[in-house]
Amino acid sequence: MRTPKGFSLIEALVAMSIVGILIGLAVPSFAQLVQAQQLDSATQAMLRSLAIARHEAIKRGLPLTLAAQEGEWSNGWFLFQDDNANGRYEPGEMLLRAFPPLPSSTRLTGNIHVSSYIRYTPSGRATLLNGGYQMGSLKVCQRAHDRGNTLVINNGGRVRYSRGVDVCQN
Repeated sequence: MRTPKGFSLIEALVAMSIVGILIGLAVPSFAQLVQAQQLDSATQAMLRSLAIARHEAIKRGLPLTLAAQEGEWSNGWFLFQDDNANGRYEPGEMLLRAFPPLPSSTRLTGNIHVSSYIRYTPSGRATLLNGGYQMGSLKVCQRAHDRGNTLVINNGGRVRYSRGVDVCQN
């Protein structure tokens, strides 16, 4: 007598039901993981940009500017030599690097002193166009949540990074 090989229809349906339940439980957790990764990725992109801008300003001995594209950090930003000192990238100015926009689920905003540009001098300090110290904070937020990260620029141009649950409350 031969022994049957394979699964019966009932065994296959039970197995598929169990797999379906496990997938149903995993999908919400996976979505949260993706959102957390996008938030951290956007934060690290800006943190790296600030470090590059500061390093290049010191290395080149020239003031360099990071400016938000179209006035919004979430649209991406430029690192350039601001020849006319207006805090905006314009054709003809030396562009060192362009950074891509953030995912639509993530937003990046700055307080009043870093809302549209950050300028580093050859000494590594962040300064306003009028010469004053440029201290401020940038918030990286998930559009649908209060969860976010903060990048704080001190008067020496260095950046401190912190995570927070209530960072992005309006």
